[in-house]
Amino acid sequence: EPLFRSLHLYNVYQAYEIVSYMQNFPEQFDFYITINDYTYEYAVKNLFNQIFLPNMRVLHVLNVPNRGRDVAPWILSMRPYQGAYDLFCHIHSKSSSHSHYGNEWRRYLFDNLIRADAVAEIINIFDGDQDMGCVFPAMYPGLRQTFLNIRVPLYGSEYEYEMICEMLHRMGLGGDFHRSELFFSAGTRSEE
Repeated sequence: EPLFRSLHLYNVYQAYEIVSYMQNFPEQFDFYITINDYTYEYAVKNLFNQIFLPNMRVLHVLNVPNRGRDVAPWILSMRPYQGAYDLFCHIHSKSSSHSHYGNEWRRYLFDNLIRADAVAEIINIFDGDQDMGCVFPAMYPGLRQTFLNIRVPLYGSEYEYEMICEMLHRMGLGGDFHRSELFFSAGTRSEE
């Protein structure tokens, strides 16, 4: 059964970097790419193809508004498709030009989410724990230091934590939500 891959390609100039990460993807996958400018659709379809991505079975490119950075494209635009898959991964073409470590942060996330050996490890985590709901890499060290410098809890404020839990419950996800200095995890199952 193929995996579900979702990409919000807000920064189209990062498309080549993403393709280079996914050329050696170890499993078959279906790829859903959201863009917020339909003029890039042809270029995206030509770059993200089976010649460059041999394990990609299907490519869907959807033009959606860029709301909440990549949150609305992921949660709202991809919701009709996610139910057909046991596992899915969502990434976006993160730029974070407001910080001096934006490029390093993006590479850190890609290294931990879509590099071939990371994908194999993530699949093993889900195979080993059928109740696992979400997996996130540890907080990027530069971001961690920024939080410490401005005295924001590493897991976010109380308001943010409550907002996340409420959003997950509105999505129909039950279970336990946990926060720590390193990650926010959810051992969840869809409620019947």
